[in-house]
Amino acid sequence: MFDSSQNEIGLIQESCFTCSDFEVYVGGQFYGKVSRKITFLRPKYIVDYNGWEVEGNMMGWEYDAYAGGVPVMHISKEIFHWGDTYVIDIANSADEMMALMLVLAIDAANCQS
Repeated sequence: MFDSSQNEIGLIQESCFTCSDFEVYVGGQFYGKVSRKITFLRPKYIVDYNGWEVEGNMMGWEYDAYAGGVPVMHISKEIFHWGDTYVIDIANSADEMMALMLVLAIDAANCQS
């Protein structure tokens, strides 16, 4: 992700060692990763990101992120739209970039076959 001056402000990078780990960098600093593990019935996501806990259905795009029990954001996917449309409700505007990068990392993990 780049700003209007073409400076990199965020990066989602697939891990070299596995095809199911996505590392998140903001401003060049590593903040965590999202991993997708295949289980018998459905994928399981392991989120180690910025000290946040993520609860909900990441595969169905209805989940929340918390920092120390305090809500950070809620994400949901809109249905009946031509393309993928997501709604991100962020509690504090200071967390916007961090929240967006987490959503993009989960989306990248979701797109893995």
